[in-house]
Amino acid sequence: MNIENKEENMTYYLYTGTYTGGMHSDLEATGSKGIYIYRMDEETNKLHPLGVFGGDEIDPAFLAIKDNLLFAENERKDYQVIRSYRIHEDGSLSLADAVNAKGAKCAHICTDPVGNYVIGAGYLSGSVLVARYESDGRMVPTQQIFHQGHSVVPRRQESAHAHSSRYTPDGKGVLVPDLGTDKVMNYDFDRGSGILSPNSKQPSLDVKPGEGPRHLVFHPSLPVAYLLTEIGNHIYVYDYNSSDRTFQQTQTISVLPKEYHGISYCAELIISGDGRFLYSSNRGHDTISAFTISKETGRLEVLGYFDCGGKGPRHICFGIREEAIVVANKDSNELCVVERNKESGHLGKVCSRQNVPAPACVVLKGWNGQ
Repeated sequence: MNIENKEENMTYYLYTGTYTGGMHSDLEATGSKGIYIYRMDEETNKLHPLGVFGGDEIDPAFLAIKDNLLFAENERKDYQVIRSYRIHEDGSLSLADAVNAKGAKCAHICTDPVGNYVIGAGYLSGSVLVARYESDGRMVPTQQIFHQGHSVVPRRQESAHAHSSRYTPDGKGVLVPDLGTDKVMNYDFDRGSGILSPNSKQPSLDVKPGEGPRHLVFHPSLPVAYLLTEIGNHIYVYDYNSSDRTFQQTQTISVLPKEYHGISYCAELIISGDGRFLYSSNRGHDTISAFTISKETGRLEVLGYFDCGGKGPRHICFGIREEAIVVANKDSNELCVVERNKESGHLGKVCSRQNVPAPACVVLKGWNGQ
């Protein structure tokens, strides 16, 4: 079967992590039943509800997909947990396994780009949990690390808060932005044992006190990385040396317009597959910021600020062929699909809406019958 026929036969499923609230959560019960699944129409970008899974979970708020497995964290306060689900041809999920560990409020899941590891970042406990998984979803934990330290913002930076993780493109390193310590921990990763150890050349990247590092992405073709800071509302741009996995800061740019002086916290950072555009979601300003990327240096210029369609955009992902961006507007309890011009990078109107309680994460899966 050629590539064109594969694309013609592709079915697209959108998975939405949510906050359920209730016992062991920071939130009151929201009415959410777990992980919501939609079919995304290839022609219209409209979302069609298919069902909900994981009803016994507390706050399955962040998701990641690798092959035919979906991984979910539970942002509960009593322990740290990663769950794995098998994805079936009709888009449905079946629980495969769960790994529980000390810690609390696992806020992010990251899958291995070149192998079979998954990492969960424990926000409340400042912990990093590494697990190896099999093709059927069974998992074995290989390590847990607890960060130490604090920074200058009361109540937000009183202790370490590991907020996400990101493998280097070759899978030999792992970066862990820690909102509480204003550092990005730079680890070497032993792929045989599943063990992290500090990079001796550069154990951490420091940001300005009070910035609150949140998420990080790599450029798809340039040796450049981008770090989003939640409290400071900035993107830090780094040149990346792949030989020793070290970073050199080259730029800092705000995700908010200069004339805006209200409260806002940025949430997610995504980069287009062609490496030309970068987008961030902004809770408070309630926009998606867009940036053009220099094809020579990877540096950013503001393209514009676009309506997210709702309130509190916590997470965003690209839609089919990157012709739209899907927004999890947590505070207005809705998913919004925003049209995107691939050539200009501009965002347009909302072409689909779905009501869902407290959406927190959206991930797209294409299925071609295999």
